Amino acid sequence: MEVDGAEGDDVGLLARYRLTRSLSLEGEIGKAQLKDESETRRVGAGLIWDLAPRSIWSPYLLGALGSWDGNRYAEGGVGLAYRMTDSLHLAVDLRGGMRGDPNRCEREEPTCIPPDGTQEPHETSSDDGLERYTRGRFSAILFF
Repeated sequence: MEVDGAEGDDVGLLARYRLTRSLSLEGEIGKAQLKDESETRRVGAGLIWDLAPRSIWSPYLLGALGSWDGNRYAEGGVGLAYRMTDSLHLAVDLRGGMRGDPNRCEREEPTCIPPDGTQEPHETSSDDGLERYTRGRFSAILFF
């Protein structure tokens, strides 16, 4: 995982519910420990669109929304699943997203303290308060 240049390790639990053969709903809770010793927690939900639902190797697209340390996040990505059996899948995906409160600086008139820690007030802009991140995920998924 990498958040604004800070790398770290991420662990979590997920649950998937098949809505159709190609579409699944996913819930996730997770915790990340960044190399700078900070810790973050998140909870979210997403949709997984399986592009080859009858194949052993299956690419998929994903989108998710949720709360990350009390701020909203949104992410999208791509992945590849290997179906060992109908009940056991191994998957790897790459996700990119943004987290934060995009309206935080609009509520703090006329200047805003940026989240980068500089503590220097600046004029507000449309993307203040947002962090961009990427994360890779390896999953072992057991279907019931």
